[in-house]
Amino acid sequence: MRIHLFLIIFMTLSIGELPARERMALVIGNADYHFSPLVTATNDARDVAAALRQSGFRVTLKLDVDQQSMESAINQFAQSLHANSEALFYYAGHGAQAKHGERDNYLIPVGSIPNISSAADLRYKTVSASWVLSKMSESASPLKIMILDACRDAPFRGFNRSLRGGLARMPTADGTLIAYATAPNRKTRDHFEVNDRNSPYTKHLLKFMQHPGLTLEQVLKNTRREVKDITDGEQKPWYESSLDGDFYFSGSAAGNTTGNTAGSVEPQFDTSASGASGAELIQPPTAKLTIRSDQYNDQVWLNGKVYGATPVTFDLPLGRYQLKVTKAGFQAYEKWLNVQADMQMKAALERKKKKRSQPTTVPSTSSPSKQGTRISRYIAYDDGTALDTVTGLLWMRCLVGQTWIGSTCTGKAKTFEWEAARTQTANFAGHSDWRIPSIEELRSLVYCSHGKPAYFNNGKPGREEYIAQGHPDNFDWGCQGQPNKDHERPTLLQSVFPTPKWHWLVWSGSPSATYSDYAWYVGFSSGNGSNYGRYGSGHIRLVRGGQ
Repeated sequence: MRIHLFLIIFMTLSIGELPARERMALVIGNADYHFSPLVTATNDARDVAAALRQSGFRVTLKLDVDQQSMESAINQFAQSLHANSEALFYYAGHGAQAKHGERDNYLIPVGSIPNISSAADLRYKTVSASWVLSKMSESASPLKIMILDACRDAPFRGFNRSLRGGLARMPTADGTLIAYATAPNRKTRDHFEVNDRNSPYTKHLLKFMQHPGLTLEQVLKNTRREVKDITDGEQKPWYESSLDGDFYFSGSAAGNTTGNTAGSVEPQFDTSASGASGAELIQPPTAKLTIRSDQYNDQVWLNGKVYGATPVTFDLPLGRYQLKVTKAGFQAYEKWLNVQADMQMKAALERKKKKRSQPTTVPSTSSPSKQGTRISRYIAYDDGTALDTVTGLLWMRCLVGQTWIGSTCTGKAKTFEWEAARTQTANFAGHSDWRIPSIEELRSLVYCSHGKPAYFNNGKPGREEYIAQGHPDNFDWGCQGQPNKDHERPTLLQSVFPTPKWHWLVWSGSPSATYSDYAWYVGFSSGNGSNYGRYGSGHIRLVRGGQ
């Protein structure tokens, strides 16, 4: 009897002294790709890293890393894992799937894209997601989580037939969960509002990660439901699991702070704003933005909303904002701001110059009864059209799918594969002869806000040869400068073509002469034009006149 009692006491003490499982995470965000840069990937990684730290993870965060740095970080992460650790790998960036006997997923490091000319190069110039899982499994960690926000269009040209859209399903070993931003072989929505900090998937993943008492599977199911709703069913997050028990980011169902991991830290919540469910205290970082000007009785506009006269101070989540300062009799001061820390701006308003030769409103050449407002080289009409006075083309001010509401565009722009895009037409603003533009016509819309004209070498010598011929170096290669330093994004004149989107791929009607399954587009995020697989998704802006 004494022996049994001793064993019970010994076992109780031993269980109580078991070491807490160590939570380990590697978070990678790649956005700064030369071709097809991403909008939110680094923000997604930063915010996931912050949320994981609040949940008791020891986090390594890597942003915009090349292949060598990415592989080194993964190796170091795998070496730090052990049999009493729980491992989480999160990746936001470009990804691709290709078949080499077995289909595999590849995570695209920054700087790799120019070195990839065929699907076979993916194995050596990128990072295999299966390899990452294998490295995690070698550690004997009892729980391994992989989260991939990487199901975007593959940013390659010339060999798309060997690739498939989105990511492929991957086998899950015991104790493993793999979460994808959308269903297998599907692509995520990669178009965002100008003030969106996170992708739709990561935005809602963060929201539910920080709710106490939700299992990992509940977090992913709630995320799936919300993302499906906001994308009208276009994006359906997916996960596959071979976990035996429950895992909690924030508290267990019983209300303790450990979930299935002892020693983790539960974040605090402020319930004053949302009742019993709790509003997260963990908010995206903010910064103060103070706006002044050299005039009195002006008006400050931020993202299209007026906030009164200067000086005005905002407390904003980090991100991009559209600033406008106006006053009667003065030119509007307009600028895109990348708010990453406390900052102050002083707007210098210039008085409008009176030009006898150019009235404020001029009649449209296509409809004498209409009146329009001169904005730079365009005459912008209230019916949702704009006349380019240089080319003589009349453009729709909105993308196909959006609606003109008298002063701006609203609604979600539609996406099309090229074959469907080139046949699109419309009855709009009293005209039925709208069509998709040629690549030369579409490129004429590129607006480099730093003042240099965009230069495209289609049918012209290359840039160095062009300069060597004695031409001035006063152009920009498709507005390829650094955003917020050399130019602003998008590379469109926003007062003429207003839109809540900034990372665009817009189809032209011009097929590629080199690749039979490619066509030309302009990416108005950078102003660069190139060719793209015809089955890829793109937007359309229709035009009339010319040709």
